[in-house]
Amino acid sequence: MERQKLKNIVIFNYFLISLLGIGSGLLNFLCIYKWISVSAITIVFILTIILKIYEEKLKGKIMTNSNVEKIELLLRNLYNSLGFKEEDSVSITIHKKINEENYERYTHTFKHNSIKNDKGQSFEIKKGIVRLAFERSSGGDVFYDTFKDDTEKYVKLIDTYHYEKKEAESMLHDNRKSYYCRTIVHDDCTWGVFYMTSSKYKGFYNTKGQLKQDMDKKIVQTIEFIQNEIL
Repeated sequence: MERQKLKNIVIFNYFLISLLGIGSGLLNFLCIYKWISVSAITIVFILTIILKIYEEKLKGKIMTNSNVEKIELLLRNLYNSLGFKEEDSVSITIHKKINEENYERYTHTFKHNSIKNDKGQSFEIKKGIVRLAFERSSGGDVFYDTFKDDTEKYVKLIDTYHYEKKEAESMLHDNRKSYYCRTIVHDDCTWGVFYMTSSKYKGFYNTKGQLKQDMDKKIVQTIEFIQNEIL
């Protein structure tokens, strides 16, 4: 849809620019109603600028949508390769930094054999484990945590992740026991965060209580591809 709109705008803008050039050339030969000609050319000129701005916005939107589609394909392939079971209730998504105060969900959230249509939802950077990635990361850093029960989760949500008490209470029912995020860097800045959760305690840990290196390695490879080939 956006591509067809862009095509129509480019054609129409080309026509206006041609009209503007012809009109400017004829203006020197017009003596009668010259002010009308000047007004018409001015209107065409302003309209051309407006359409050019809209054209650039459409190009940016098409590029963004194309990038999102590519990244979502990578996320689905990554999810399948990690081998999580349905009972692990693992979710994977990517967040993008908007400014110093907010970030948004850049992709849909991928779950076991399903996709949650929640792309575009915005959040405050000052809260959650994602805050550590956005505020403290120098690039490529990993942050993860796990909660053995609701009591531990409630305390950490308030003391470590800066949630209000009411927010922490409501989050006790979200069925998330493990969190993992790793930063995505673009132009030497933290562009976004790869974000993963699980309903299982120590869902991203091996039997020795350490982060699963095989899982982490695959995620790093995916992020590097996003950084080098898509963004």
